[in-house]
Order: sequence, then structure tokens, then C-alpha cells
Amino acid sequence: DIPLLSVDKNQIELLLSNVSTEDQYFFIQKDITILTEIFKSNHELIETFIHFFKNNMDTKMTSKDLFIHKNTVYYRIKKLSDLVNRDLFLPYDSAFLFIQICLYRNLNEPNRSQIKSN
Repeated sequence: DIPLLSVDKNQIELLLSNVSTEDQYFFIQKDITILTEIFKSNHELIETFIHFFKNNMDTKMTSKDLFIHKNTVYYRIKKLSDLVNRDLFLPYDSAFLFIQICLYRNLNEPNRSQIKSN
């Protein structure tokens, strides 16, 4: 069987890297203060979340990728959920934050065109 839709794990980032700088900033401006703080002081939460999102929100798969206990994954996602005031165990909230992280990185790390997972 040929899959109806094939998605590479970095296609979202590639798509978002082509959004204008003005539009990227517009999309994250409401949350830029909290994103900046999280990137500065809780970078491990961001990296855990990226793996979590790319592993279809599966804590077990994420724990294997990161070589940490699945409860650690759960704790980090819960902590990030509290910081951003969203339930990151819900697909829409998780996708929204993932997009914001991609855009934030595009704006603040110009040499980084994609978020890569191990």
C-alpha cells in the first residue's frame, strides 16, 4: 500500500522557514516574553517538547529518544504546560506551541532553518 500522505518530520519547520519575518513575529508577539524566558532558562523543556511533539505526543517513544525515564518526559511537558498556560497533552495546544517554537527559532537563530530531532 502506498500511503495517502507522507510527512517528513521536518516538513513543518521547512514550511515555516518560508513565512515572512513580519508574519512570524505577528504570530508569536503575544507570547514572545514567555518564549524568551523559557528559551533562556528552561531549554531542556523545549527540547523535550520538540521530541514529544515529533513522537506523536508519546512519552514512551520520547523517553527512548532522549534516554530519560518516561516520567521525566511527563514532568517536563507538564511543567512547560504550566509555564505557557496550555495543555500540551492536547493536540491543538501542542501544535500551536510547536509552531511558535519554530517561528521563535527562525527569528532568533537565523542560522537554524529547521528544528532537528535525533
